[in-house]
This record gives sequence, C-alpha cells and structure tokens, in this order.
Amino acid sequence: MSPDILAVFCTYDRLGVLKPCLETMAADPGLPFRLWIVDNGSAFANMYGPESGHEHLDFLIEWYRQGHIEKLIINDTNQGIYFSFNVLMALAKLSSKNPKIKIPEFIYLACDDMIYEPNWLAECYQTLLDCEKYPKGKTVIVSPFHCQDSDGTVKPKMGTIDTYTVGNRTYEIKHMVSGNTWFMRSSTWLDFMNFYPVTDPIRQGDWTKLRMLHSAGYRCTVTPSEMAHHNLLATGYRTYDRIHNYR
Repeated sequence: MSPDILAVFCTYDRLGVLKPCLETMAADPGLPFRLWIVDNGSAFANMYGPESGHEHLDFLIEWYRQGHIEKLIINDTNQGIYFSFNVLMALAKLSSKNPKIKIPEFIYLACDDMIYEPNWLAECYQTLLDCEKYPKGKTVIVSPFHCQDSDGTVKPKMGTIDTYTVGNRTYEIKHMVSGNTWFMRSSTWLDFMNFYPVTDPIRQGDWTKLRMLHSAGYRCTVTPSEMAHHNLLATGYRTYDRIHNYR
C-alpha cells in the first residue's frame, strides 16, 4: 500500500514557471501524491501582461477540473507565502471520522518554480526511510534539490557534515538543506515546526524553521542524486518586492 503523501505550495501569477513545475512534478513521481495549492490573487494580477494573471489561474482551474489538484484555494489578494502555508497547515491538521478526514502521513512542501526528474518522490521517500536510522541524530527532512550556486559549489551553510551508507546508497547528512523543497513526516511540519509567524515575512521564514531543527539536534539530508532543479526562468520572475508581492 502506498504511503499517503500530501504536496503543498502557493503560487502567484507566473505561469512561465508554474506550468513546467506541475507538468514535471506529476509526470513520473514514482509514488502517488495528493496536491493542495493556494493561488494568491492571480486573477487580479498583470505582472507579465494584461492577461497574465488570468492565464495563470485558468491553468490551475483546468488542472483542478482534470483531477490533478485535490484542493485549490483561490485568494482575491496576495496574502503572502507564510500566511498561505499556515492555511494549508491548518487544513492538514484536520481529522474527523464523519466525514472521514485523515491527517497525511508525509508532507512535501515546495516552491512553484522547480523542475523534477522522474522518480523524484520515490527517491525522497526512500531517502527519508533510510536516513531515519542515522545513528548520530534523527534525520527529519529530505530535499531532492541539492541547492548549488551557479558555479556548481554547494552553499557553505548547507555543507555536508557526514555521509551515511545504507546498502548501495550513500547519503549526505546536513544541518540544513534548501528551503525550496522539503519532504518530511507530517508530524515534523504540523507539530514540531508548526505555524509561521506572519508579522515579519523575511525573518520568520524557512531558515528559522531549519534552525529550529538544528537546535533540537535534528538532521537533514538530500537524495543521492539531484532530483529537482530550480527553473532558471524564475530569475526573471522574482524581481518584485518580497514583502508585499512575494508569490
């Protein structure tokens, strides 16, 4: 029986990166997953032309109609990435017998501008299961994105602190991994990291959550090969103000 995996992200008027993200994400993940998305007011956006926001939202609605998206939340204003993740977290925390609502076993939290290799989700799942047995500290977050700079070097704060071999697979154990892609047990996100403060959208972001894990002695890792890549087109799609218009 396949694990119950929920993937979540939010997005805002940038179809040029959203479309290849969703198409590669769903093409050959290796495991089934459910997908929840918050759209942060694209219907009223025109950052890339007068109809750009409508095209972005129309694409999401069509994917929802086709059954690729289980839950699509459409905001009339851009409420920010952390508020949106808090909404998704609150929904993921719900449980009920009648109607039956079950908290997912695993969460995949991502940005909307990644491009995925085949079998990316199965690799995340296997990596987490293997590295949860790491004897020098509990490994709780897996990233399929190795987060290399343009010159090919790994950012120092994400550098490898150890390697761990299980069978014929060798993993890099890290204090922190990229905030672009996280795979974890739902309890890590819902119970330990919990809601994002929304009063400071810069200082209370992904790095704060990763530092919480680090301080608690938890570890992160990456899949043996890089299974997700940052869409280079996103460079031109991220020039707007982070605080008020991010995603």
